[in-house]
Amino acid sequence: MNAISSYLFSVVLIALAFVAWQALAKFSEAPSAWLGPIVLFGSLIGALVFGWRDMATTNPDVTWSSVFILLGLGLINGVAIYYNAINLTNESINVGTYLMILTVLMAVFAPFINAVFTRTLPSLWQFAAIGTGALTIYLAGK
Repeated sequence: MNAISSYLFSVVLIALAFVAWQALAKFSEAPSAWLGPIVLFGSLIGALVFGWRDMATTNPDVTWSSVFILLGLGLINGVAIYYNAINLTNESINVGTYLMILTVLMAVFAPFINAVFTRTLPSLWQFAAIGTGALTIYLAGK
């Protein structure tokens, strides 16, 4: 069993959950200002319910610098969720096309962000995937 096949099923379920909440959020008819906070609050509850046992049994080697870094990343994510909610509730935006472009851009950015922090260049296969992602975005805009 190769490394990817060991976690591929969970990745498929995670991707399905991330796309499903965004695709279905538009049909909730909630205003964009409420959409993000409600989904994030639900996410907090889900993360606590499913992670509680691990949190209670794990030695918390969390430093204050880790806490501040994670809170800062959470703030950045919150701003992204806010603007994402605006786009999801915009009647003139096709949610399917929007989500396709959004997820492809995340896949394109990931190797570069990883490269910054690990000081390793993306592989040739990752560059090929980035090119395919750029083509996907171009075709989605047609």
